[in-house]
Amino acid sequence: MQVLLFGTRYANEKTAQNPYIYIILSAVVPVTLFAGSAVRIGVETVGTKALSVLVTLGDAELSIFRGRLGLQNLVIGNPPGYQHDKLLELKDSRVAVDIRSLLTDTVNV
Repeated sequence: MQVLLFGTRYANEKTAQNPYIYIILSAVVPVTLFAGSAVRIGVETVGTKALSVLVTLGDAELSIFRGRLGLQNLVIGNPPGYQHDKLLELKDSRVAVDIRSLLTDTVNV
């Protein structure tokens, strides 16, 4: 059986002989699908432990390949005894990073 892809015919045997495409896809697809959930869980868990107050995050959107991070409904609580119950309430934020700068000493945000 042959498959027509971008106007060129490729035999299925060629794809079956090159398992690297399956390895790459099996790594990229889960990271892309679950990156936001991982960020949310990490922010809430590490933030709560580090600050000793409740940290909640409504949603996170992470685009690894574009270098973008979005946080929605981030709330950092105040310790007991403070006038306000929240130290910070952030409705929506976006951050972009130059991906290539992550490999250098200076990260461009």
